[in-house]
Amino acid sequence: MKPAKAPPPTSTERLESLYHANFALPYSDPAALGGLILQGLRDAGETGEGLSDGRLEQHLAQAEGDPAVQAAARDLATAAAASGIEDAVTAAHRQAVLDRHAELIARVNDRSDGNKVVVFVAKSPYFVVLREAIYLRRNGFRTYLLTLYPVADDLRRLFQDNMDGIACLESSHFAMRELMRAMEPDIFHLQCWQLSYELGRMAVEMKTKAAVVCDFYDISSIYAPRDELCTVWDPAIVDLDYALEHYILHHASAVISRYPPHVMANWGRRHGHTPPNLTMQAYSLPEFVAPASAPKLSRQDGRIHLVYAGGLIPVWINPRLFPEVYMPATFAKLLDQGLAIDVLHDPHRPVNDDPVYAPFRELARRYPHFRLIDGVSVRPGSG
Repeated sequence: MKPAKAPPPTSTERLESLYHANFALPYSDPAALGGLILQGLRDAGETGEGLSDGRLEQHLAQAEGDPAVQAAARDLATAAAASGIEDAVTAAHRQAVLDRHAELIARVNDRSDGNKVVVFVAKSPYFVVLREAIYLRRNGFRTYLLTLYPVADDLRRLFQDNMDGIACLESSHFAMRELMRAMEPDIFHLQCWQLSYELGRMAVEMKTKAAVVCDFYDISSIYAPRDELCTVWDPAIVDLDYALEHYILHHASAVISRYPPHVMANWGRRHGHTPPNLTMQAYSLPEFVAPASAPKLSRQDGRIHLVYAGGLIPVWINPRLFPEVYMPATFAKLLDQGLAIDVLHDPHRPVNDDPVYAPFRELARRYPHFRLIDGVSVRPGSG
């Protein structure tokens, strides 16, 4: 059987459209759509009286999942862009972002204490951000976090305790960009997860005086060949990752990765430029490790106990890209030998009834010495 033919490259125009679509106003959002309608009423000579007190947004929110409302919102946004109304709505939303976060902006931009300032930017912050913030603060830096998505409830306190300020931008790239434009830190630190490199290019394009440091975890063009990646993701999304990698390597102030220097050098040669870079492994900090306060489980039941700490993935995706799909079968072989296994799952994604976890729930049913446990937040300094 011949391997599937690789799809043709995505055009530059299509890639640019995909990138810029991230920063359009979200007219599916009731507040944005309500603002658009109110602005249209005002331009038509109507006051919108009775709607401008939030009731319009309330009505729209109640119908947010209605396909007809979504289709109407797209049509309305298209008409607004053609008429010029959109410019007024965009300006209003920009000002709303600045007003909502005025206190945080002032704190970031205040240099009266003489300390350097780092602003971490992420879709969902991971512990690589936290560990850096802990030690930067201990060395006199002020650290702040901007996140697109809310931090999980059981993790929020941990990040709050180790940042000088946090803002959640409620899934809006537009709001993230406008807030960053108003800030003047020494460094913007971008958490560039695979399929989420757009924040890195965005930070560079703002032409801020701050250094822009892009911290990569998985890097698409290193992870696997393009034709393999396209078996899992839309070719346009894969090509956008490649294009954003190229842009970031040519324009960012520096990059951080988990890869050794020779891999970083090869990556740079492939894209034609290597910026200053640093290999920084996500090792646990001493503050994350507390001495055991209870006897070892192995001494209680006589079994050897193994622990897997991390996320679980679907078993139905491409094993050439994700050999972790074999974990349930591998765990079963170990369990059959009498070993005990505890899975401490990624605390950002609690274990639930998702089909992804079905093979692991079945292991827990078959083997009393297999436990599928939600991970917990680390507690710096608790030990």
